[in-house]
Amino acid sequence: MDAPLRFDYTLHEYMMHGGGFVCEDTGQRVQGFHCLEPEAQQAALPRAMPFVKALHAQHLFGQESRC
Repeated sequence: MDAPLRFDYTLHEYMMHGGGFVCEDTGQRVQGFHCLEPEAQQAALPRAMPFVKALHAQHLFGQESRC
């Protein structure tokens, strides 16, 4: 049996509009990196996409968004 394909949206999406979605595998609501608990953000940060890291830094340090 093939293993299911898994994709961690929190590493690729900073904030998901429309409330995100509920993961069928875990039953947890997925809303993006911004909605993770601070401890989970720190654990995921090394693997996050560069633009997610940049948006997180802007949030932490109060820089104006360039999006």
